[in-house]
Amino acid sequence: MRAAPAVTASLDGCWPERVLIALLYALTGAALAAWAAAHGQFAAMAVVPTWAAAGALLSGLIGAGLARHLLPGDAAELGWDGAAWSLRRQQVQGGAADRCPLLALAVMIDLGVWLLLQAREGGAARGATWLVLRQRQVGASWHLLRVALQAHAGSAQAPAKPGGPA
Repeated sequence: MRAAPAVTASLDGCWPERVLIALLYALTGAALAAWAAAHGQFAAMAVVPTWAAAGALLSGLIGAGLARHLLPGDAAELGWDGAAWSLRRQQVQGGAADRCPLLALAVMIDLGVWLLLQAREGGAARGATWLVLRQRQVGASWHLLRVALQAHAGSAQAPAKPGGPA
C-alpha cells in the first residue's frame, strides 16, 4: 500500500468556533438559571431575568475559558511527512517554532469544507487538542490533506523491529 504524499495545512485561531462554544454555554446557563429561578421559592418573578442574565454571563465565561483551553489560539500547522503526523506551533516571542509529533489523530467531524480533528501530542502532559481545518484556509492542498487523513488518521504506528515479522 502506498502512503499519501506529504502535505501541510495551516490552522487559524478558531475564533468562530470559540465564539460559538461561548454562546452555547451562555444560552444553556441562561436557560438553567431561568428555570431554577422560576421553579424556586421566590416571592417575585422579577428575579427570573436577573438570574437568567447571571447564569448566561457565568456560563459564557466558563465556555470561553474551555474553548480557549481546547482550541489552539495561535497559528499552527498540521503536517504529514509521508510517515507520521506532526503539529508545529508558532512561537510568539520570536523563537523557533517547535514541531511536535502526534501520537494519534482522529477525524471527528467531516463536513466536506470543514474538519474537526482530535490530536494527541507526543510528550505533552495535556490531553487532547482539537484542531479545526477549513478548506479556504488550507487552500490548494485540501484534497491531499483529506486523502492523507482518510488513509493515515489514527494512532501512530511503532516502527517495525529489524528481524521481526513483516
